[in-house]
Amino acid sequence: MNQVLLRAVIACVAVFFAANANAQMEDERSASEQSVASPFPKPTRIEDKSEFRPHLGVTAGVANPEGSYDAAPEFGLDVGFQPYIPFGVGASITTSRNTAKNGAHDLERTSILARGTYNFGGSTPVIKNSWVGIALGPVFRHDGTDLGVAPVIGFDIPLREGPGKYLSIGADAKYLAVSSDNADAFSLNGVVKYWF
Repeated sequence: MNQVLLRAVIACVAVFFAANANAQMEDERSASEQSVASPFPKPTRIEDKSEFRPHLGVTAGVANPEGSYDAAPEFGLDVGFQPYIPFGVGASITTSRNTAKNGAHDLERTSILARGTYNFGGSTPVIKNSWVGIALGPVFRHDGTDLGVAPVIGFDIPLREGPGKYLSIGADAKYLAVSSDNADAFSLNGVVKYWF
């Protein structure tokens, strides 16, 4: 199962870079007509309510712990906003139950992670809607609680452009490392968000 998950991640990364390479070639062709904005926005104070970008999302995907556990579905909720351009803050709650391969206890986890992100910008498709960050918080299991830390990366593509309320679809990936000797886990989730 680990090889299948690794192939899926590699395929997603390949599609991401192929889409960006294609967009870069189109941008270079039209460079004489217009300039391309930087993907790294200048840090700026919020001046308009719409720039706060509050959102509520639903996630669903797969959690794949290291060691003797099967990959299993992971579900969650995600909230956040942007208090200062291009930085975001938020929180997520996710849950998964991974079956042990060796007869040990199944790995049941519910994590509540606070998250800080850097939101990319510019005009390049996918990149302009992408973000990277770090998440930290408690990870509850049947026999205790761990401290979890996770680098995260993701993107949210709006279903329509412009200010106001809209839906986006996207994906995120995280690698959750825990403070105990329990298994760390890689998660890959699809995300649907409502932006207020």
